[in-house]
Amino acid sequence: MAKRKAKKGRKRARSGNPQAPATRTLDLGPITLTQEGAYIGIRSNPEHPDYEAFRTAQREAADNLPQYLLELRRKLAELTAPHHAFDVVFGVWGTYGRVRASTLKPLADDSLTATAEFVAHILLDRSGPEPTRTATDEETRRGVNPEEVGELVAQLVGQLPILFIHREVGEQGELDPWTELRARLYMHRLAVRSFTYEQQETETLRSLFSPFDAELANAPGFTVEQALGFARAVGELPMMRAGERAGRARSEAETLRRVVAARRQGKPAKTEYPEHIIEQLVQLPPKLREEWIEGMTASWAWHGYGRDAAFTAGALAAHVGADVPSAQAFLDRFSVEFGKRKDAKRWEENPERALGGEMEVMRANPILHDGQGLYLPCALDSLFYGLRDQLTDALKADGKTRERFQAHRARHLEGRALAALRDVLSADWAHGSVKYAWIDENRVEQQGEADGILRADSLVILIETKAGALAPSARRAAPDRLERGLRDLIEAAAHQLSRDEHTLVEGKAMRITDSAGKPLALDIDGVVRVLRIAVTLEDLAGVAPAAWRLQEAGLLPANEQVPWVVGIHELELICRLTERPGQLVHYILRRQRANRQRIWGMDEMDFFMRYLHSGLFWHDEDLEGTFLELQSHTEPLDEWWYAEHGIRKPAKKPRQHLNQATRRLLDDIEATGMLGRTEAQVMVLEMAQRERERVASGLRELSRKTKRDGQPHDMTFIFQEDFGVTLHSNPAEMRQMAGDRLTDHGVKRTENSNLRRWLGLANTAGSRHRIEAMAIIVNPERLTDEEPDRKPHAALLEDAGHAEVTATEAAAASE
Repeated sequence: MAKRKAKKGRKRARSGNPQAPATRTLDLGPITLTQEGAYIGIRSNPEHPDYEAFRTAQREAADNLPQYLLELRRKLAELTAPHHAFDVVFGVWGTYGRVRASTLKPLADDSLTATAEFVAHILLDRSGPEPTRTATDEETRRGVNPEEVGELVAQLVGQLPILFIHREVGEQGELDPWTELRARLYMHRLAVRSFTYEQQETETLRSLFSPFDAELANAPGFTVEQALGFARAVGELPMMRAGERAGRARSEAETLRRVVAARRQGKPAKTEYPEHIIEQLVQLPPKLREEWIEGMTASWAWHGYGRDAAFTAGALAAHVGADVPSAQAFLDRFSVEFGKRKDAKRWEENPERALGGEMEVMRANPILHDGQGLYLPCALDSLFYGLRDQLTDALKADGKTRERFQAHRARHLEGRALAALRDVLSADWAHGSVKYAWIDENRVEQQGEADGILRADSLVILIETKAGALAPSARRAAPDRLERGLRDLIEAAAHQLSRDEHTLVEGKAMRITDSAGKPLALDIDGVVRVLRIAVTLEDLAGVAPAAWRLQEAGLLPANEQVPWVVGIHELELICRLTERPGQLVHYILRRQRANRQRIWGMDEMDFFMRYLHSGLFWHDEDLEGTFLELQSHTEPLDEWWYAEHGIRKPAKKPRQHLNQATRRLLDDIEATGMLGRTEAQVMVLEMAQRERERVASGLRELSRKTKRDGQPHDMTFIFQEDFGVTLHSNPAEMRQMAGDRLTDHGVKRTENSNLRRWLGLANTAGSRHRIEAMAIIVNPERLTDEEPDRKPHAALLEDAGHAEVTATEAAAASE
C-alpha cells in the first residue's frame, strides 16, 4: 500500500532488500550520519566544540539558498523555452511518472516522480503552451531532454527541506521537536503521493460517495464512478494518442526508406521531404543512412508527442462512455490554464517567499489546459488521490448535505475499523458507538462515547476513529493549522481513549448503551490487557509512524502510552496479513516499544513488514547514539498485493518468519480455547527463537520421561529475570488435576521470583492433545511497564523429576 520515491500502488518505490538493513553510523564532528538501507539520518550535537562554526557555515549557505533555487528555476525555464509546454511535460512525465498500472518505479531510477508537476509549475508562468523563443537547429533536432530537466529538478527539490527548516528556525534558532515534526511532514509530502494501494482507495471512494450520487451529479457535475472513470481515462488517452503518433512515425520511416532505395536505383519517387535531405541520405553508407532515418522519424515523433497526446472533453467523455458536460466539469475541477496558476500573484510579489509551495499547488490542479480546449495531465497519482478531497469539498458546499456526509463518513470508518479488528481477533463481543455517563473529579455527571470496544479472550481493545481530514494549509505544514488538525485527529483520539479506559474498563461508567440506545453490559471479568487504537481516514503517514514526536512537541502527554495511530487502509491490510490474534497484539506492543525507542518509519507497513521478517526488536544499548528509520521493507508486500489482483505473476503472501516448532506451539496454545491463550501466544512471541525452541523441545522431553517412568515431571525457565515459563507432563491418572497443579506451581514461582508474568503449559501422556492444560499469571499494572532491556539471560531450569541440571542444558537455554 500506496506508502512509502513513489509507485502506482503504495506510492513509493521500494527498492531495498526486505531483510533488515544493517545500520551504520558515522561521526563527523558535530554531525552524526546514520544509514539504514536507503535512508540517511542526520543528527547534530550542540555540545560539540565545532558546533558553532558548523552552524555559522550552515546559516550562510541557507541565506544564499533562495537565490540559488530561483536561478535553478530560471535555468529550467530557459532549457524548456524553445519547446511546446505539452511536449516538455509529456516527455518528463513519461520518464519520471507512473503511467501504467502496477508500475512501481518510473523509467528513471531513484528519481522524483513529481518531476513533471514541478516542471509544469514553471511552464505555467507562460501565457500559453507555445515556445517562448525560437529553437536553434540543434534544439530542434534534439528536442527536450527529460534527464537534463530531471537533474535540475532534483537539485532544486533536494534543497527545499533545508530552505523550509531555515525559514522556521530563523537566524539563531535551533531545530525544536515541533519544527522538526513539521519539516518531516513537509519532506514527506514532497516525495510521497500516498501509501494506499489504488484498489483500497477506490473501494473507500465508492463507500464514501456512492450514497451521494444525486448531490454530486448536481455539483460538481459528476458522480464518484464517473470520477474514477475519468481519472483512469486521463492516463489512458495520452498513451493511446502517443502510440498512434509512434505508429505514424514507423510508417513514415518505411516510406522514407522506399524513396531512398528508389532514388539509389535511378527511379523517380515522390516525397514531401526536402530534396536536399533525400540527396544526403542517398549518398550515405547503409548503416549511417539507417541511423539517420531512425533518428529523423524518432525526432519527428518525439517533438509532437505531447501535442498529439492532449485530448478534449469530448474525447474524454467518449472514452469513458459519459456525457460531455460531466467530462468538462471534471476537467474544470482539476485543470489549470497557463498564466492562471493559483499562486501566480504570490510569485509576482515575493518569489523568494513563494519558493517551496510548488508541489502542493500542482497537486490541486494536475491537468494542464491550453486555453483552447486541449488538456494534458502532469501527474496521475495526484489526480487519483485528489478525488477524495474534491468530492468532499463539493458535498460540503451545502450545509445539510455536509452534515449528512460527515455523519456517514464517521459511521463508515467506525464500522470498518471495528469489523477488521473483530474478525482478526475472533472477538467474543464487539460494539460500536457505545454511549455512557460518568462522574468527573468535580462530582459532575458527564457524557461520553466510545467509537468501538471489543473483547477477545483476556484482551480489551478500545477504538477511536477520526474521519476528518487535514486542511490544505495543514498539509503544507503551516504551524497553527497543522497543530489544530493534529489536535483534532490525534490528541482528541488519545484523550478519548484514555477516558474510555478509565470509565468503561475500570468500571466507572454508568448507563452504558449500544448504538441503538439499548442498555449494554460489558463483560470485562478476567481481562488482563487493554490496548488503545486510534484509526484515521486521513493519510497521516508523515506523522503517525513516529507518534512519539507528538509527545516531544507537546501535543500528547509525555507520561502516557501513545495509542497505536494507524490509517484504516493500513489497519485492514495488517489484519488481513495477521495469522493469529496473538500476533496482532504482539505487533502493537512492539510498535509501542518502537515509539519509546524513537524509531522513525516511512509508513506503518514498513514497521509491519519488518516485524514479520525479523521481529521489530532492538536492544536499547544498540540504539545509543544512533538515529534509526525503517525503509524499503514492503517489496514482498507489493508483489503479493498485485498478484492477488491479477496484475503480476503469483507471489507468496507475506507471513511471519517463525520456525515450525514455534508455529506448532502457538497453534497448540490457540487450540486449547482457554482463557488467556492470546496472552500466552504473546509471551511465546516475546521469546527469542532459541528460547521458543527450548520450550517446545522441553514439552516433548518431559512427555517422553513421563511415558517412560509413569511419573509427573516439570521444568521452569526464567527469562530476563521477570518472565517465567513452567512445563508439566502428567500420567493419565493425574489429568483431572493438571490445571490445579499448574496454577499452584505458578503462584509459588511468581511469588518467590517476583515475576511480572508467568505461563504454564501441561501435557498428559497418551493424550491426542499436545497441550492439555494452560495457566497464565500476570500483573496487569506492570504489563505496560518498560522493563530495562537485557540480552537474553541463561534460563534457570528446574526439573522435579531430575534435580540436577546439566551444563549442556543450561548452555542451550542461555542461547
